[in-house]
Amino acid sequence: MRHITTFMLVLVGCPVAASDVPPPRAKADVAALVRQLSSDDFVQREAATERLAALKADAVPTELLSALKSPDPEVRERAKRAVAAIRERIALSPLPRAERFARRGQIDLSVAATVRSDYKADAPRLWESAFKLGFRAVENSGMKGDRLPTCPALSKDFPTFHKSSPYVQFLRTDERYAPKGSVENYHRMILASGVSVSEAFYGLCVIVSHGHIDTKKHISQSLVLATGDVTSEFAINDSVVICDGDVRVNGKVTKSLIIARGSISIKGDVRASTLAAGKIVRHGTIPAPPILSPGITPDDREGDKFKLADFEQNIRVEVKEKQINPLGVAFFELRQIGLDVKAADGTVQVMGVAPGKSCEDAGLKVGDVILDVGGKKPADAESLRWLLRDALAVGDAAVKVRRGKEALVVTVSLPE
Repeated sequence: MRHITTFMLVLVGCPVAASDVPPPRAKADVAALVRQLSSDDFVQREAATERLAALKADAVPTELLSALKSPDPEVRERAKRAVAAIRERIALSPLPRAERFARRGQIDLSVAATVRSDYKADAPRLWESAFKLGFRAVENSGMKGDRLPTCPALSKDFPTFHKSSPYVQFLRTDERYAPKGSVENYHRMILASGVSVSEAFYGLCVIVSHGHIDTKKHISQSLVLATGDVTSEFAINDSVVICDGDVRVNGKVTKSLIIARGSISIKGDVRASTLAAGKIVRHGTIPAPPILSPGITPDDREGDKFKLADFEQNIRVEVKEKQINPLGVAFFELRQIGLDVKAADGTVQVMGVAPGKSCEDAGLKVGDVILDVGGKKPADAESLRWLLRDALAVGDAAVKVRRGKEALVVTVSLPE
């Protein structure tokens, strides 16, 4: 969907010719866009719908509300879509940035925004996004019965979880958290820039990590959100794990929901779990469906009905791979801001800029070489994605590029 974003250009070194600087986008003429909804040109109708849906306003414009009563059914439908998008944006706007991302299932942006927030370790707002993401993922997975993981993700929000246990322990650090021994205190909340545990995560923990997580033993009864990889040398049990990377388990997985932007690799057996990945899923033995009585439908045999119900609710393993936004969880991608790049010889070059997206609005052009994002140099396309993700999670991203012999900084915004 097209979005209207802000524009700013800051020069470094030599001046840029006026022709190289795109003009700022004019304020949308709502009345004109509404009239365009009935254009004879399909492309014009689509463009008007997208621009109206992307309007940033405190209330739905009256011209657009009037279009809901148009005699033209297509105009009414397009207006309805635009009004719904604006109202959703208005409803989310008062929320902290991390919570807005969480409500949309944007896990990596939510975690990146959470670690940059100013809340104290025991502030409910600091943890609200994690619970929303976890509960949303479990709900979308359709897991039920004994397949439901017994972990904090079953709580709809932080107050519900906190009420069930008044002895919550909080820990927040800007560094990598690497305690000695097991993290086995019940109801422990950990927010860190990466986590390394020599033993195990155990006992209704919530771990939010801006970086990789690894444990030498198991992850049990925990809600784990990470912007990097998650590795367990032993097993994952009764847990919800969501990461912007790969998940590797050198043992078994039981009663767990695992969602990864990358791949999931499990060497041991899997039981009563759901695995969803953006790439591929490798795993050991999983339970096979029950063998039913030959020639007789399940409805005709109580025993067969019981076998099927037991399999579905208690032991079945569901595998989803090569999924875009697996189970409604979204990860930041360069295409979201209309950017295509190629890395070669230690440089990252812009190969494409999608029309109507943030990068075009910012002034990026094909052929630009990206030097840094907020002062940090990308090594390849993936590291550029990480840098832009972290910057856009908290505001606009200052992107320094080389264009010919000139160096300049453009400001890229995240579509809201």
